[in-house]
Amino acid sequence: MASAKLQIASSSHSTEELASILADFATVKIKLSKQLFGGYSGSSYAVEINTPAGADGKATRYVLKVSNGYTYDDAEFMCRTARHLSAVGYLECCLPMPKMKQKRNSSNPDDPYVYVSKRESNGIPAFLLNYVEGEQADKVMRDNPKLAPTVMRGIGGGLGRMHSASSGIDKAKANSLGLRWYETDGGCCDVEDQIQDKILDKIMADPDAKKHAFVAFYRRELADWPRMGNWASASHMVTPLRTTY
Repeated sequence: MASAKLQIASSSHSTEELASILADFATVKIKLSKQLFGGYSGSSYAVEINTPAGADGKATRYVLKVSNGYTYDDAEFMCRTARHLSAVGYLECCLPMPKMKQKRNSSNPDDPYVYVSKRESNGIPAFLLNYVEGEQADKVMRDNPKLAPTVMRGIGGGLGRMHSASSGIDKAKANSLGLRWYETDGGCCDVEDQIQDKILDKIMADPDAKKHAFVAFYRRELADWPRMGNWASASHMVTPLRTTY
């Protein structure tokens, strides 16, 4: 089932629109862009730009992600969570790049979003991440099943280190850091809504969406979710040294 994920691209954007979104983060032009495959909830693009750090003529690569199905607040909270984890020493996840401060203040003084751009033409939140080399964990296991125990131990260890990094934080501390508290705010993504079938209920309430072939696939994924952990393996990159979230 996980193999289908590698071929899904939720939407596509022209280089011109990507450049418009990128203008929130940098004043340079895109040197190269390529759409990446492998996501249900977003469309990701590898973008190469010349930055001050690349003054020697070498471009710096980033990932520009357009997060379908998320609100601006949801996307911002995900970015803030990743940034907090990096601040406390957990570096096994992609890190969001903040928008240019002067751009936030001049274009919209009331813009509350540090990481999320609102420039996407359909109103979908977008943000910029550092680029991580690697191969999707589910593909590694599919191509070489004998590596599955090693890969899953790596994923489990990474999740454990992630939770350890957040130890000692209570609701008041989370709020002061601009983070959501999992017990009252639902965490930083919609995993709980998926598990409780809230997303499926929304799909089935739409007379056209419920007839789509994706529904049968989605139901199978939900059934396998607790047993196989497909969501975890499909959301990780494997490198020779570590697993990246």
